[in-house]
Amino acid sequence: MLTSRQIAILKAIIDDFISNAIPIGSKTLQTNYQLPYSSATIRNEMASLEEMGLLVKTHTSSGRIPSSKGYRYYVDYFIDDNYGEEIEKEIEQLFENKKLGINDVIKESCDLISQMTNYTSIALGSDATDEILVKMELLPLASNSLVIVIVTNTGKVESKIFNIEKEIALTDLQKCSLIINQLLIGHKLSEINNLIETKVKVILAQELANYEELLSAFFNAFIKFTSENIYVSGRNNVINLSDFNDIDKIRGLLNIMDNHDFFEMLSKNSNELTVKIGNENEIITSDDISIVTSKYQVNENETGVIAIIGPTRMDYNRVIHLVNYVAKRINQLNIKSRGENSE
Repeated sequence: MLTSRQIAILKAIIDDFISNAIPIGSKTLQTNYQLPYSSATIRNEMASLEEMGLLVKTHTSSGRIPSSKGYRYYVDYFIDDNYGEEIEKEIEQLFENKKLGINDVIKESCDLISQMTNYTSIALGSDATDEILVKMELLPLASNSLVIVIVTNTGKVESKIFNIEKEIALTDLQKCSLIINQLLIGHKLSEINNLIETKVKVILAQELANYEELLSAFFNAFIKFTSENIYVSGRNNVINLSDFNDIDKIRGLLNIMDNHDFFEMLSKNSNELTVKIGNENEIITSDDISIVTSKYQVNENETGVIAIIGPTRMDYNRVIHLVNYVAKRINQLNIKSRGENSE
């Protein structure tokens, strides 16, 4: 149990290091934060906090910096729930834009979060691979374009417009749509790729002379449908952070963000808000990385995740408030959308 003096000193050290990334000594701490303790007293308390594992002493300075355990204490006890009215105003503009669909709002929220923090932000939708295809339509828009509509058993609908080089007769579109529906309806999306290659392609080649473009358009729409549940913004922001000056660490982090297991880990967070600091992370085994995630509701049965990846020296007040607020507003937007669709 920390004393009130130790709490004040620890908070000041972490706040200062988050802002400046420089180890701080007792005299500077006393002056900058107007602490009502002598420099010697602060120095003794810093030594005690170091013994508790909350601070570490750098080799290049007499000052201390927070440890992962220190940041954990900070997140557990020092986060200001009333922080962030100004950043809410910036985000709110996105959610008030009536021209944007929910997916666009989520993506642009990620972009804005990355710009506001200089960290990497990620949005994970629900995993569609276990969903079942219930309908597919190929509809002509013009002589050289068509729209493909895919519907799953969860009510998820995706439409994509594709341009085609050769004009395709309406009867061919109808026949292609009928064949695809007969062969694929009732199957999980995870099975579709294999069925396209082993069954759909064979039948279309027998029935239609110019089937390649139609099959390619459907295949591309399907791939986009199943992969769009992951959106990453500011992926290369880590390169510009002073915290990551080791090229091997940067390369390792970028590689991890290409790893499906990493996104799987993020999607399995069961809590509304999760903050994993340093070696608390299962996949990114680095003392330098923190990940903050917050869940949002996709529909009544499915959830998505907003995540921010940054240094352990991240501004936790700002980041936690950002992901919580965005997740809350996505929930409200989804609830509103479901209400409008049920009317």
